[in-house]
Amino acid sequence: GTVIGTLPLLPAFLDDPYDPSPYAPISRRFWSELYVRPIEGEAGARGGATAPGRRPVAGGRPGASPAEPGRLFDPGAAMARKRGALEAEARAFFREGGDPRADPGGVAGDGAGARPGPAALEDAVPAPLDRPELAAFRSRNPLAWDYARFRALTEVHGPWRRWPDRLRARDVRPGDYDPAAARYHLYAQWRAEQQLAE
Repeated sequence: GTVIGTLPLLPAFLDDPYDPSPYAPISRRFWSELYVRPIEGEAGARGGATAPGRRPVAGGRPGASPAEPGRLFDPGAAMARKRGALEAEARAFFREGGDPRADPGGVAGDGAGARPGPAALEDAVPAPLDRPELAAFRSRNPLAWDYARFRALTEVHGPWRRWPDRLRARDVRPGDYDPAAARYHLYAQWRAEQQLAE
């Protein structure tokens, strides 16, 4: 067999709060979307081959290099570019599977062992999240949706320690986070798993 050694490929806060260290991960169960390779076009969003005339996107934009020669790598700027490409893929992916505005609600965990509370509607998964390929990923990674909602909550409310008491008590309600952001984070984890298996 072949072995590859890397720095940790775990998710870090690359916006607000900003802590790009791979040694202070958000979770040890999930991957950093910084390392997910975006693909232009809907074929990439489906996890299939790149459409004819299209090519992978480097650094989140066509024709970009991952780092400018002679400059230090800025993970926050790279993630901002890459997120735009991955969000477009996620929107296309969920649009094909049903109403992308649907959201099961429920509670969010940090992805490190949290269990859904009474408000969780995990059995009432909307059509876009129940697509066969994503459903298989979710069955292998039962905390992925909790992690995705945690990340979406963090985008609205900042670090967990700054959340209102109600959210810290896991009483998450519609409107507390952007469902599209949660779907983006779920999609990014699914794509990371696919690419690591390649």
